[in-house]
Amino acid sequence: MSCKSPSLERVTQKSEKAKKQIEELNKQLSDLENSAKEKFETKINEHAKKAKVDDFRRLIFNSAIKTEYSHEFSLDKIAPVISAALGAVAQSLTGSVMQVLTSPKAISSYSDLVISISEAAKSNSSASSSLTFSANRIAPGVFAFLSANSISIKDSDTFGEEAVTATSIFYSLNNSIDDLQQTANFDLAYLDAELLLKFKHIQIGYADELAKGQITIAVWSEKNQIIDKTIKSIKDRLDNANYNELFASVKDSDSAELITLFDTDKSKQILEHSLLQFENKGVIYKEALENTKIMLNNPLY
Repeated sequence: MSCKSPSLERVTQKSEKAKKQIEELNKQLSDLENSAKEKFETKINEHAKKAKVDDFRRLIFNSAIKTEYSHEFSLDKIAPVISAALGAVAQSLTGSVMQVLTSPKAISSYSDLVISISEAAKSNSSASSSLTFSANRIAPGVFAFLSANSISIKDSDTFGEEAVTATSIFYSLNNSIDDLQQTANFDLAYLDAELLLKFKHIQIGYADELAKGQITIAVWSEKNQIIDKTIKSIKDRLDNANYNELFASVKDSDSAELITLFDTDKSKQILEHSLLQFENKGVIYKEALENTKIMLNNPLY
């Protein structure tokens, strides 16, 4: 499956040169598909060993390529495919697991997960480089694996001053009877908490790119507003799932790493450096400055 954003679609409809360049970009990404898929499968196997799950059964595998301007990210065309994949998987399962997978909450969480992975793949910032593969349990006994890779071109005569990025996304849904038996009380709040951290890290990446002059303040503002809206939606879901009580109960467990945004010193250092840059940029950077202060002083919630 290959799709273009509406704005890029309009450009390619008007310009044969643009159309050919996009086709070539997508071809380059497709040529890398075999090696990318091999790495994807290796990471799935590594996760299975780490999770001590040896009865994985693949329910569905698919891939998609989306092409857009670098500041954009949209699931307008991919989201229905994701929803259909969850629905198809649910039909092969029964009872409460099927209900969890087909719930609006599950579909929203999984769609947000795809956004976070594909956007991280497009980022120029090292803060996002480790987010291009994700393994998540999205229901008892059901695991979602996602991976993304991106390549870009820039041609000011054809596309204007901004780069165009093609992103390939692999997704695989697997189930495990052993895990189903072990996680009867699974709650999607764990996935949403991980999503919140992923999007916060992407925000750090935006701040890093802005501080380094890799994007303009206008592009940063547009991207950050979209992320803020997504984060608010995730926070609302966490509130409804009694987030504070949930994470108090796992404070001393393996999930404790979810409690803080600063899982490494790098994130904090990036924000501190960005803050120094924005303080000297004048009033036009006020929003970026305040946003960075908020992340430094309130790293998760």
